[in-house]
Amino acid sequence: MQQVMHSMAFEKEIGPFRETQCKQKSNVSTPVLYRERIGEKTMNIVLWVIQAITALAFIAAGGFKSTQPIDTLAKNMSWVKSFPAAFVRFIAICEVLGAIGLIVPELTHILPWLTIVAAAGLVIIMIGAVVYHIVRKEYANIAPSLVLLILSAIILYGRWILVPIH
Repeated sequence: MQQVMHSMAFEKEIGPFRETQCKQKSNVSTPVLYRERIGEKTMNIVLWVIQAITALAFIAAGGFKSTQPIDTLAKNMSWVKSFPAAFVRFIAICEVLGAIGLIVPELTHILPWLTIVAAAGLVIIMIGAVVYHIVRKEYANIAPSLVLLILSAIILYGRWILVPIH
């Protein structure tokens, strides 16, 4: 059985990777080459912070839309009058489930790819919201939707491409 000793013989950076050569404790002295992505830990932390902030925003928005009477929602959100009550509740439930999906699967390591699916679903919802507000010329309402769209897209790209979920 070979055990890897972590006394580094050399380190050099190659593009986005750091190459580290370590010695193995065995009968044959053969160097082993390890590659680790520079900044992967930092990016993971940044993505977790963005996921937490985005999840809180969607839980607040979805929770409000799912618990308040439609008449109360219509006073605060002009778009509610344009859609059936069932659709408003559907969007609310999707936002809450999406928020849960941003955190729980990856945190528990149970079906962690669902974090990517949740982020994609929230991106789709927010694209619809941004387009709807643009079409209705409700420019003041575009900013919150656009911010949540960008945050969801960052999570999607980050968890799918930059720091893939294993």
